[in-house]
Amino acid sequence: MSPRRSYWHLEGFGRKPSRYEIVSSRLLYHPERGFAVSTPAGALHERFGRGSSITPVSWETFEDPRETTYSSYTKLQSGKETFVDGLFDLADETGELRRVPASWLAFVIRVVAPLRYPLHALQMIASYVGSMAPSGRITLTALFQAADELRRVQRIAQLTHRLHSEHTSLGGDDARTRWENDPIWQPMRELVERLLVTYDWAEAFVAMNLVMKPLFDGVFMMDVPIHAEAVAPSILRGFCFSLAEDARWHAEWSEQLAMLMNEKEANRRLMAMWVQAWTPRALHAVRAFAPLLDGDLLARREAAFSKSLERLDLPRPAGSRT
Repeated sequence: MSPRRSYWHLEGFGRKPSRYEIVSSRLLYHPERGFAVSTPAGALHERFGRGSSITPVSWETFEDPRETTYSSYTKLQSGKETFVDGLFDLADETGELRRVPASWLAFVIRVVAPLRYPLHALQMIASYVGSMAPSGRITLTALFQAADELRRVQRIAQLTHRLHSEHTSLGGDDARTRWENDPIWQPMRELVERLLVTYDWAEAFVAMNLVMKPLFDGVFMMDVPIHAEAVAPSILRGFCFSLAEDARWHAEWSEQLAMLMNEKEANRRLMAMWVQAWTPRALHAVRAFAPLLDGDLLARREAAFSKSLERLDLPRPAGSRT
């Protein structure tokens, strides 16, 4: 009798499974059988993981459109990090950061530097979604997204440090004070703090990846560099381009998971309710920056957000632009 293959549960494919299928399938024990040892963490999973308001679907049929594995992720991100390191090296060689205008410096200190705080929150929420998800494939994608968010925190902190080194007149890094007190950041702070205490994993996923991130990522990773193009150094545009590539993948895998959830009408109604509840908060958070950004860019971003909901057969919330 020949030994059983490690991917015996995939033998029904009638072909040799791909590497992604092998390493991502049926990774989790507890969604089907519960935890072997009773702990407070197990009770949390039982209530907000298995006990989520979302109606279970065939979670194992979810597929990351990029088929990301640990090895493919590290290879891909290594190339992106080399690109961003090259931007910083070039800025050092050309003295680009020393020549930026005062108006752009003020914009960076007020808008770009504090970004690492909401991004850190997004990293925490993505980690939570991954830890509570009912399938190993969802867990993997969410945790790779969490790593992407941490990458953004690191790179923005690096840019801020370089600017403070080149422009000592800026004084100390007051990004935390701005995050906690600047009026333009308070709607965003309220949004992420509410998200951090949203414990149903499916609602946290919908609120973060289907509502907040399409607006947040679009505004800060795509629109801000366009708005600042005339005065901002190429380093900002270049590394925002690289970070926006990550955000596009987050949107792609989230759309795949949302369509899987949508297979059941009860889920579609529930997701529509969550979208209606979270959209006004997200719109309020990004609209707070309207005085600092090109109004046309913000309007187009909101219209793109509405179209993304339409693709998922979710109604456009009241107050959002078409």
